[in-house]
Amino acid sequence: MGLFSVLDRDAREGILEQRDRFLARRQARLETIYTDMAAMNADAWGYSVLRFYLSQVRAERKWITALKRQAAQRRKARIASWSRNKSSEGGFS
Repeated sequence: MGLFSVLDRDAREGILEQRDRFLARRQARLETIYTDMAAMNADAWGYSVLRFYLSQVRAERKWITALKRQAAQRRKARIASWSRNKSSEGGFS
């Protein structure tokens, strides 16, 4: 992730989308297991482990959403700046 900015925008967006889809599937599976644990008479340790994994998945998905939002805001700012520059140069009619 440290060199993520070296990739072009489309590659970054694709990676984030793929990761989020993977995590969504994992979250759904973990939530199903968590629900089914009652039928298996699972102990507190099992619930604890699943809660931990679910918290990790949810945190990463939240982080990915924040990264996407930041990227969209930067893109809008760049477009607005470009538009202002073109307008001041007389580039728009």
